[in-house]
Amino acid sequence: MRRRFNDRDFLVTEGFFSGTATATHNAFFITLLVQLGIGSLALGIFTSLNGLLTNASGLAGSLVARRVTNRRTLTALSGGLGRAGFLVIAVLLLVQGRNVSPPLLIAIALASVTLIGIGAPILTTIVADTVSARQRGSFFATRFLASGIGAAIVAIGVAGLLRQLSFPHGFTVAYALAAMAGIGSLLAILSLRHGSYAATAHGSGAAGGSFGTVSALMWRYACATFVLWFGAALVAPVLTPYILNDLGASPSFIGLMTATNAIVGLLAQRYWGRRVDRFGSFAVVSVAMVGVSTLPVLYALTPTYWFALGFEVISGIAWAGYALGNLNYALEVAPPHERARYTSIASAAAGLGAFAGPLTGAALLSVLEPQTVLFMAGAIRLSAFAVVQLARPGARDSADVAPTAGRA
Repeated sequence: MRRRFNDRDFLVTEGFFSGTATATHNAFFITLLVQLGIGSLALGIFTSLNGLLTNASGLAGSLVARRVTNRRTLTALSGGLGRAGFLVIAVLLLVQGRNVSPPLLIAIALASVTLIGIGAPILTTIVADTVSARQRGSFFATRFLASGIGAAIVAIGVAGLLRQLSFPHGFTVAYALAAMAGIGSLLAILSLRHGSYAATAHGSGAAGGSFGTVSALMWRYACATFVLWFGAALVAPVLTPYILNDLGASPSFIGLMTATNAIVGLLAQRYWGRRVDRFGSFAVVSVAMVGVSTLPVLYALTPTYWFALGFEVISGIAWAGYALGNLNYALEVAPPHERARYTSIASAAAGLGAFAGPLTGAALLSVLEPQTVLFMAGAIRLSAFAVVQLARPGARDSADVAPTAGRA
């Protein structure tokens, strides 16, 4: 007898398809812009706006979620419209080829990530209501694992396409695949059974309710998040051009780096999920921050781009742990009816850092060598580790309760 899919299965499936679509865009859009001749300053401005809108748009999503009872439909609408932008990019590349307008591509990309970001905290609250607190770390690890598998498949495939097809046909096929993955994500969300109920004061949405006061612990964590993402985004206009132009790598090698990162990250998910369940999200976040801090320094010291594959192993492990711990931290310290708001605050802090970082990096690059900027980024990331220690939760700081929807 065949087992029926439940909400957990659909959420993991959605993670696979959304990871595939997102990885395609995140891994290759900057490379596409560089191939079209975008300069460092313009690249810095784009990455700043991209980081801000990707994360800060979640605040708008948390506000809407409190007034809309059908969270499933809202999430599907924002994600579906956002990923439709990938199809538009594919069509433009197919029709206009090398003559495509980079500003137009940038405008479409920014609109896409904004729409997707609106639905992100709402989807997170659906997951939180579906999975019990003690199993949440392992479940998010499974979902991230599915997302990482999709990212690895697309990274390897697109890297091969870029080697076999002339520019920009490889990018055209890549964005067509991203759009198809977006359809898969949309269908998985619409298949959820418990995402459409009207939230109550005990659920994650508290539709129509008033906001309470955000805890000081969460604000301190938000400060640490800003510092970390400022240091992470500082290298955005620096690292890819540095690898391509200074170290002499090819665009397909960027795809190989992305695949390495994705494969290692997905292999590390189950490990980090068990660590979150056993030691808590804060411990995992702290350890991951140290690993993340080493990456810019390693790139600054490398004599050849081939070493980057080893650095991406470290990156995959560290960022996988941070992503899992960061998401669970906000859910642990948030009152159940404020989960969307707390997760969006953490995302907004990351967005502000991701906005300021590339602008600062582009400005520094005009007066400093790329290696110097990379060293600075490593120091800033490490300082985030010191700041986050002020946000260590105590026994009374966990506001988690049993989920309202239960297991589907």
